[in-house]
Amino acid sequence: MAQKQARVSSESPQEIVISPRLKKHTKRLSTPGNSLSSLVKGSELKGSERTPGFKVPQWILNIQDLEEEAIIYHLAEYSFSEWNFFQNTGKNIPSVQFAVALYKIHLLQDYDGAFQVALVAAGMGYTPAQTLLGAMYYEGIGTKVDRQLAFQNYSRAADKGDSTAQTNCAMLLLYGRGCKKHKEEAVRLYRMAAEAGNPIANHRMGYFYDYGLPGAVKMDDEMAAAYYGRGAELGNADSMVNLGILCSTGRGTKRNMTRAVKLWTRASRRGHPVACTELAKLKLRKAKDTDKIDMTLLRALLETASKQNYTL
Repeated sequence: MAQKQARVSSESPQEIVISPRLKKHTKRLSTPGNSLSSLVKGSELKGSERTPGFKVPQWILNIQDLEEEAIIYHLAEYSFSEWNFFQNTGKNIPSVQFAVALYKIHLLQDYDGAFQVALVAAGMGYTPAQTLLGAMYYEGIGTKVDRQLAFQNYSRAADKGDSTAQTNCAMLLLYGRGCKKHKEEAVRLYRMAAEAGNPIANHRMGYFYDYGLPGAVKMDDEMAAAYYGRGAELGNADSMVNLGILCSTGRGTKRNMTRAVKLWTRASRRGHPVACTELAKLKLRKAKDTDKIDMTLLRALLETASKQNYTL
């Protein structure tokens, strides 16, 4: 059997779908071919949610289904006074309060205010807000760090099928942060999130099968390659790196250096230090003398890796 090469574990918690740690966004994001009127459409409220003269923009009602870039585009389309109006008029509508919390995070960097609004939306049982609140408790954003409350909020959202919450809840269970360690339950949640298409969960399951998790997962090279493959397809750079290593050694899949290089190249474009280092090693091994090395590319790869303290 080929000797195992160290691979990336990706043990940090998954950033929530809308991460409070993102840089402040001040520019509008353009959407070619779409006018504002076609992107922001009103929807009449029904029953107890009806407010005379007030329509909730359709994107807010569907906010849990939008990509981060689209949400930030919409957030920037409204003024400070309009968001105050939304917050006050839609105080009983959890999706509106959740959108207000995101506005305070991304455009105002008012984390204390965002926490208070997220608390209200989560208290109404709104799943995305519970996931957001879990992250804010975990990171200490707008409040004190409280891993137990982070776990509680992640658990509520995870029970309702939120794959990001399932992934983060699994991480807490795996390491006993804010809860008792429970490897079997952690793996169950990771597996559910992976089946739902969560890239981090797919990577973690790949890593478990790659190295084994005593008492929970037995080593299985083919399963590792399969999960890494799904993670890579979903855009996870760590999975691209690890699957590339498996392809280069022929473990769990056919040996295929062409595929390995393609995977590492994709990951290097995302600034992954291991991918940059692996590509740099290949360049050095293939060149018989330094005159045939693309020094500009080699320097760029090594600089990217060194910025994250990763060396040859």
